[in-house]
Amino acid sequence: MRIVKPIVFVWMFAAALAAQDAPKVDAALAQAIAVEEQERDLAKAERLYREVLAAAATSDTDRATANLRLGRLLQKLGRGDEAKAFLAAGGKGAVVSLDDVTDEVAQDTERIAELRAKAEELVRQAKEQGGGHTQELLWIGEAGVPVVIAALERGAAARGFDSNLAASLASVLWAVGGKDATQFLRRAAGDPKLATWVVTGMRSIQRPEMWKVAEVYLRMADFSPLRTHLRNQTEAQPRRPVVSSLDAGAVVDAMATGDAERKAWLLENAWLLQGANDGTLALEVVDRIVALARDALRSIDPQLGLAARTFALSPLAQRTRAGIEMLLNDLQRLPDFGRVWQGQWSLTPDDWRALLPQIDACAAALQHTPEGDNHKWLANVMRQLPRELGAEVMSHILRWFELGYQPTASLYGRVTTDNAPAVLALVDRVPAKESAWLVRQMAEMELPRGLFAALRAMADRVEATDAFDLFEFVQPMANTGDPAAAGSILDLWQTTNDDSKRTRGAAALHTLLERNPDEAVRAAARVVVANLPPSSSSRDRLVADLIHLSDTAVLPEIAKRPSSQALHLLLEAKDPPEHHYSEAQLDAFVTEAARQGHDSVWNPRGFTTDLISDHLLMRLADAIPFTEPPQQVRVWPGVAVGRLNRANGTGPLATWLLAKLDAGTCQWHDLYHLSNEAFATLRPQLEQRLDSTNGSVVTLVADHMLRRGLPLDPDRLLRSDAEGVRAWVVQQTNDGLLKPTPDLVRPLLRAGDASVRAGAAKYLGACVDREAVPGLLEQLRDADADVRAAAAEALTRIRFYHEQQAHWDRVSKGLDASPGSAAEKLLLQARPGAQKAQRLLAITSLGVLGVPEALPFLIDWTTDPDAEIAQKAREAIQQIHLQPRR
Repeated sequence: MRIVKPIVFVWMFAAALAAQDAPKVDAALAQAIAVEEQERDLAKAERLYREVLAAAATSDTDRATANLRLGRLLQKLGRGDEAKAFLAAGGKGAVVSLDDVTDEVAQDTERIAELRAKAEELVRQAKEQGGGHTQELLWIGEAGVPVVIAALERGAAARGFDSNLAASLASVLWAVGGKDATQFLRRAAGDPKLATWVVTGMRSIQRPEMWKVAEVYLRMADFSPLRTHLRNQTEAQPRRPVVSSLDAGAVVDAMATGDAERKAWLLENAWLLQGANDGTLALEVVDRIVALARDALRSIDPQLGLAARTFALSPLAQRTRAGIEMLLNDLQRLPDFGRVWQGQWSLTPDDWRALLPQIDACAAALQHTPEGDNHKWLANVMRQLPRELGAEVMSHILRWFELGYQPTASLYGRVTTDNAPAVLALVDRVPAKESAWLVRQMAEMELPRGLFAALRAMADRVEATDAFDLFEFVQPMANTGDPAAAGSILDLWQTTNDDSKRTRGAAALHTLLERNPDEAVRAAARVVVANLPPSSSSRDRLVADLIHLSDTAVLPEIAKRPSSQALHLLLEAKDPPEHHYSEAQLDAFVTEAARQGHDSVWNPRGFTTDLISDHLLMRLADAIPFTEPPQQVRVWPGVAVGRLNRANGTGPLATWLLAKLDAGTCQWHDLYHLSNEAFATLRPQLEQRLDSTNGSVVTLVADHMLRRGLPLDPDRLLRSDAEGVRAWVVQQTNDGLLKPTPDLVRPLLRAGDASVRAGAAKYLGACVDREAVPGLLEQLRDADADVRAAAAEALTRIRFYHEQQAHWDRVSKGLDASPGSAAEKLLLQARPGAQKAQRLLAITSLGVLGVPEALPFLIDWTTDPDAEIAQKAREAIQQIHLQPRR
């Protein structure tokens, strides 16, 4: 037999326990368990458990046990939230008890005798003192159970035994448990006197298995002692009544099959059973209580009938379909139904389908008591219809409205095109707030066209009473597809500056356009478009609607204030097409847009330009002057030229570009962006433009040919009569890019443009054209200073060129007579080694020539060995010093 030992033994055997195969528990943990179970000092036990958890040496197994034990202890103290963390940390391990941490070494007979003797002494003292010593007996544990049992049996046989002492002793048996206590407690249930004492101590149960023993007392002959204690709170869980710790099914079995007193008690206190199973009861258990209540409502026993009514008014009665059926059947017999619970049910759709006939019948029976509590409860029932049932229950709901109920919430999600007229007829029967809600249900469905008149009439009535927001009507009106709705929606739209309401009105017109693109609807949409900013998404949607309808009247408004979305729809060709506007209509649109001005919405970067037709792209390039910094170059022509490049210079865009060129509207960048391949294809036509009478055309083409390194005949250009061409040629010649024939340039010395005259002079000077001298001399008297300077510079260059040419001609022929050349030749003739006579003549000639550059040579020759030579050198030096030539 496993015997609970005093703490001293737990400590004594702790070291030995660590080596056993049973749960291996550290001595510190064993001490904490003993303090909790024997001393019942929960505060001290909590502290010891926390110390075990804080110790680093605690094993994982002991740590899990300590967590579980501490979690259960905190639950006993009513600290459930704090207990959760410890229970979770403990996992699913077993909760070790004191018996688990003590070994099964048999106590010797003497020791058991000592414990029982101590128990007998404690019982004797309790009898003498009228109670007490319960904790000491609990300390002794199972060793003292036989003593307690004997005392109770003697007390039952004797007369005048203190019932309080008996209850105290019985509480020891319930708390300690064990085989002996269990056998006695089961046997005592058949003894009226013992049973009366025993049930009093039932609240002391600590071990779960003892509650199974307590179920025996549910059927004890005299219910009175038990009913007093079933509601008492247990010691283990102070906030939990005894009855909620018992198995709910066993309680119902015992009470429902018992006498009227037991049945009445169960019906009055059934809610207490919900303390078991974490606050819920199995539905079959509830249904058994409902069955009992249904019979009790028809009982002739007043106490039982009142108890049944108490149960019917409780939330528990509405947990199951059977309970609600009972309420519906007996609703008229429950006069104080105002106290009934009105919450949300958890029934299945099938349960609801089965209840509908009874709800209908009950509604018909109570239709004349709209202010009654029962009527209010039934209305709450109606409002709880689950959405899963859908429109199949609409016939029931409409019938309830006819009977005077207002289950408006039940209509949610069930209004359809077919039943909308019937629902709309209910608006006058419900409060204004719910009326708005009803109308709002029709905002998301297609409605019959004939319903518009009713909506319009209702809106007129609402406007008169100012019951709710009239804009609740705009979407349902649009959903009818009646074109007359456009005027009503527009009227409302024009009465407000509220952005949210305006958005709702515009959305309603969008719906109406989709259902009926009548001209009246279009006209209303155009008014809204004209009064919304281009950035408005509502405007964009209506504009898109009208474009899809190829509405021509909206095009001027779009051109005036275009949005990116509208331009995409209009200009980009999709498959299927977004609209059916003609090229002429789109041309007119682009022309009008060009007249109105331009902003970022016209940036080609925002378009899929490949979807824009050649024709429309040419119109955009001609009409829309959208530019980009820093050069502020127009962008659309570049897009057009890019497409022309992809066609290698062929097709309609080539014709367009040449036509622009002929008209003088082609810009420099247009040709600049042509690819080399496209330019080569167009080159023959472009070269033909070199003979154009339009000078800007000629120079534009010539400039691009020159830049691309293509051969260009400047003489051909100089023969042109087009204004500005000669000036351009002169400029290019001076930049070294062209070399025209001077004969064609000389006439330009008399050109009317001073810059041309100056340029011609500069070019002819660079050519050192002798034949230009008369004209250049004439330019020296030109009124323009730049021309005069250019002419003077040209003449200087020409003169210098010809002088140098003559000089070098002489040099090449050996006839150079310049002083420097003569001196050099004389020095060669006077050099040592030459004939003496030649030397003397050459030295004398150097003196006559008087060139200072000869002095260094002459000085050297003054020391010549030949005295005559030396003398002639000195004479020549003297002559040069006296008459030097510079």
